[in-house]
Amino acid sequence: MKKTLALFILITTHLSHAAIVEKVKNDRLLLTFKDEKILIGDTVYPVQEVITDESARQEESSATILQIKDKQAVAQINSGLFTEKQEVVIQHTTKKNKKKEIDYVVYRYDMLKISILGRLAANSLSTKQQDNGNGSPYPNEEVVDMSGLNIGLMGVVEKPLPWYNKITARGIFTIDPVDVKGSAQYNSCDTKTSKDCNARITYLSFGALARYDFVKAPSIFWGAIGGTLKLPITKKSSSLIESDIKMANSIVLSFGVDFIRNNKIFIPFSFEYHYSLNKSDTVPVINQIAFQGGYGWQF
Repeated sequence: MKKTLALFILITTHLSHAAIVEKVKNDRLLLTFKDEKILIGDTVYPVQEVITDESARQEESSATILQIKDKQAVAQINSGLFTEKQEVVIQHTTKKNKKKEIDYVVYRYDMLKISILGRLAANSLSTKQQDNGNGSPYPNEEVVDMSGLNIGLMGVVEKPLPWYNKITARGIFTIDPVDVKGSAQYNSCDTKTSKDCNARITYLSFGALARYDFVKAPSIFWGAIGGTLKLPITKKSSSLIESDIKMANSIVLSFGVDFIRNNKIFIPFSFEYHYSLNKSDTVPVINQIAFQGGYGWQF
């Protein structure tokens, strides 16, 4: 009687509603359930084996929830045997072991990923300038180097290719301020009246890259290559003719890591190098190196 009462209390206070084993494959279970509060890291037990003796439980059949989507879950078998159409109960993760939820994460290759990242970019720009010659028919020519650190914002949408899960299509959308300044030797900037040279341009950028995942678990290390188009939405400069500041484009080389927190949340960090395709004799250097970090969701 006491054992039956203890079993009843255990089921009603610590276990979720019953779930059904839909499929067993190797050491994985596919479950269907009705309880919306199921968590990654919860423990699965066959109904007929639910007992309160912790030492005896070590020898019974059990599995751990790895993935959850809609009303289905994937669990890894820890011990014992499970059969299809078997009824199971699920013990919720306690506060003590909930911190270990990351240990049970399995990366879903087919999930759409959306992230928002802050961006710190090191921009460098060099322009050829000349002064008015101070009355001489031979003006002084020079190359003025300008640089600056700028903060921007990036949005990323990623979707793995269905035929090869190590390749991901990566779309990037960036608010990209470029604010650089430098000093000239002669009065060659600001219509040949100042030695202070600058360029302040805000680009709205769109890019497409192919991303390759080198390592997938427990964190994802990746590299990507592609290109961007940059549309100037604001522009002001003492070193460039503003009417010449038009749409720019660049080749992008990127490396990054996604720290997977669970099957819905990840923390992305990345590095980008932009090789400009708009260099010219008058603008021989256009470089950008950027570091990004933010917050991401998987769907």
